[in-house]
Amino acid sequence: MFKLWKTCFRSLPLLATLTVLMFLVACGTSESPDAQSASEPAAQPAAEQQSAPSAPQQEPASEPASSSSQSEASSGAAPAPTTAPAQVAAEPAAAPQSDAPTGTLRIALDEIGPPKWIPKLQGAPQNSINNTTFWESLWKNQKSDGLTGVLAESWEISDDATVWTINLHQGVPFHHGYGEMAAGDFVFSMENSVEEGTTRSPRLLQRNFFAEGGGMTVLDDYTFEINTVTPSWSMPWDVATGMTSYMGTGVISQKYYEEYGEEKAGFTLAVGTGPWESVEHVTGGTWRFEAVQDHWRKTPNFAELHYSEISEESTRLANFLANKLDIATFNLESIGQLEQQCSDCKFKTFTTGAQLFINIHGNLYVDRDDLPTPRDPSLPWVSASTDMNSPDWINARKVRKAMAIAIDRQLLVDTLLQGKGAPAHVYGWAGFEDELGYLADLKHEYDPEMAKQLLAEAGYPDGFEIPMALTNRPFPATIETAAAVATMWEDIGIRTTQVRQPMSAFRPNFVERSWKGVNSHGNIVSSEPLLSRTQTYVIAGVVNYGVEHPVSEDLNARIENAFEQEERLDLVREYTKFLFDEVFTIPTVNVYHIWPLGPAVDDWEWTFPVVRVPSNLEYIPHRQ
Repeated sequence: MFKLWKTCFRSLPLLATLTVLMFLVACGTSESPDAQSASEPAAQPAAEQQSAPSAPQQEPASEPASSSSQSEASSGAAPAPTTAPAQVAAEPAAAPQSDAPTGTLRIALDEIGPPKWIPKLQGAPQNSINNTTFWESLWKNQKSDGLTGVLAESWEISDDATVWTINLHQGVPFHHGYGEMAAGDFVFSMENSVEEGTTRSPRLLQRNFFAEGGGMTVLDDYTFEINTVTPSWSMPWDVATGMTSYMGTGVISQKYYEEYGEEKAGFTLAVGTGPWESVEHVTGGTWRFEAVQDHWRKTPNFAELHYSEISEESTRLANFLANKLDIATFNLESIGQLEQQCSDCKFKTFTTGAQLFINIHGNLYVDRDDLPTPRDPSLPWVSASTDMNSPDWINARKVRKAMAIAIDRQLLVDTLLQGKGAPAHVYGWAGFEDELGYLADLKHEYDPEMAKQLLAEAGYPDGFEIPMALTNRPFPATIETAAAVATMWEDIGIRTTQVRQPMSAFRPNFVERSWKGVNSHGNIVSSEPLLSRTQTYVIAGVVNYGVEHPVSEDLNARIENAFEQEERLDLVREYTKFLFDEVFTIPTVNVYHIWPLGPAVDDWEWTFPVVRVPSNLEYIPHRQ
């Protein structure tokens, strides 16, 4: 705290800048206000095609008397399967609850979008909602238990770790009378996911599920094999709820698809096996579900689920405070207001919201003929030599280190994030703090005087200029944090020339390795530390964050071949330390994701680590 106040008094221009940025972060993007008031339910425009009848007027859920507040930080690694050939059993299916489901669970997001109910069409945000309501995946990822079977009852892995034999639960019915789920439905769902026109990333799915010389084979109605040809510990990530931003890959009824055809199947009926059956979808309004009575796995505790799209933040907040919503997404300012005004609310806090960082481009140390943009040693942070013990390398590293330690991360958390985050020193470990081991001691401690000294030793006593691309990401304070960092850099003589660009416009710089500066960035949390981003520091990565180096190439290859999780984590720690020691990326802050829970609902366990939408909705209990 003393350091924070000393910094504030020493650098009044920075404080003024942060004050303005705090306002921008709190207010967010201005949108057209909805016509809805706090006394009205979410507006409902004309409905999309749907066979279910129109829903009656939504009534507020009951309000059990309760007043308490809690905060839970989620962390933990998801253990991957090992090479042991022994059968791996899934979590036993939960028996249906003895009491009939009651009440209505009301959730609001800023966007739900139109119906996209076949795998190839589902983009954001539909994928997250589809896979946590009417669809189910083979697996889900839990903080407490790791990889857990859902539709997969058990699975075996061959001795060479290339063939996965999956046994499905039997007697699992599709909604709307489309019969029993079978192995062929899963294979069809994966084939649909990679068809021409898919919104997904077909290359990743093809690598595991359609490998040349391998692929998927149906053995019987409830058993199939996946031959990945080469060992692939990450295969479950593509089809497990909670492990990627797609929130899993749901299984669709092939019979339904063939009945309606591609043109109509995507919006006519939401057909899955999940605990919630879709009965009405109103684009721009409310998507209404009913609990599946005696669901094969877990009957929900609530009788109905109403998912409402309310784009305007103030309208969402007014409805929540009027007890017309039980769960909703909010910006940091609204969370602060709820903490003050909602005494009966509980707050679900996840450390796995996102990590913000700054990419330093140009550190391309693998000499290759097909390098799109050659290394430019005239840049202060880039070495002319590839010898890591050479004076050129040491000086370039000193420049990068000066940039890292000139950042007061705690000040960024206290101001721009309003305390709802944490300083970040190592890249890719948000949510896995208990797995850091020796990495926990690695910190870029704030020291502007040392930063100035390092710049002078490197030959830049008066600093230098550097281009900064302010590229936004869908996380709080992405651009504002980078702008504040630019102000801190000015204190040590590093002057930025800033340009705002949408990430889509900046992306070619990643591909061509062409940016000669820095850019603001942020990512969701990986299912294991760092792992989903290792490809961004190697030659093979289409998107590259500005680094190619033989050490990175070697470690990435060894990680890809490490099927045992503990071996993999040891290599990832080594990789992380390499990135830290050489300061090839500059983490700034971890952003917490906070969901308020209204007085009608109580706490429950979510899937891990992606928390962009609520998950395991069938387990949400009534507040007692």
